[in-house]
Amino acid sequence: MTVSWPSQKDLLAWVENDLNNWGRWGTDDQKGTLNHLSAEKNLGGVGTCFRRYNGKLCQAS
Repeated sequence: MTVSWPSQKDLLAWVENDLNNWGRWGTDDQKGTLNHLSAEKNLGGVGTCFRRYNGKLCQAS
């Protein structure tokens, strides 16, 4: 069985063109993937921090 692998040029073109989210939320969008976050998801993340660290606020290390 012969396997045909794509060239590096083809792979880079695929990554740049097909795996691209530019323009997904409009041309003037500034948030990008952060558009997936809602107020409910943000609060859920904060709640996880409170539970994990015994009521202490989450802090960046």
